[in-house]
Amino acid sequence: EVVQELIAKLRAQLAALLAASQAHVAGQDAEAAHHRAALAQLHTRLIASQADHTAARQQCEAAAATIDKLIAENEQLSDQLNRQHHSSGGKQSRGFPATPTEQDRLQLAG
Repeated sequence: EVVQELIAKLRAQLAALLAASQAHVAGQDAEAAHHRAALAQLHTRLIASQADHTAARQQCEAAAATIDKLIAENEQLSDQLNRQHHSSGGKQSRGFPATPTEQDRLQLAG
């Protein structure tokens, strides 16, 4: 009879340990699922952020190319104006006045 009681107590303890272990595992599974969901959300946000970054970089590269083109055009026009100015002996050429002389300044001053 004492042996039967001991066996019954041990079975009850084992059942309680098994239930506690199963509850702990279920809790860990739920926590792992929560972490997986959070990680998936972060991954989605990272991909969207990378796409935004790529689009912004492409816009900056396009703007830089436009700026480079405008600088080159400006330099080309400046060179043309300088050549026209020098070839005309410093006189007015194609509507662009030569650098004003002292006499021009005095006339403008009235």
